[in-house]
Amino acid sequence: DANKEPELNKIKVFPVPVSGVLNVQFVLGEQADYVVELYDLKGAFIKMFDRGHINQSAVYTRSYDISRLPAGIYMLRLSTNKEISTRKIIIK
Repeated sequence: DANKEPELNKIKVFPVPVSGVLNVQFVLGEQADYVVELYDLKGAFIKMFDRGHINQSAVYTRSYDISRLPAGIYMLRLSTNKEISTRKIIIK
């Protein structure tokens, strides 16, 4: 449900499937470094979308252009200094 906020340290992606711009929403606890990366299903690194530092707990939404990526199934990974969350995305 695109209207429901993700849980703490979880990642939500929409729309699925996606063809142009992928929206990524996540909630992190206070003071966290994060990296958003894309991998294929074999675990090979494809692209780093974003990296940064969060100063306070809030819902963060980022949009990434995926229009140049080939159609297929990928894993989007949100890594922090405490944990890793992944979500499957389908690019059409």
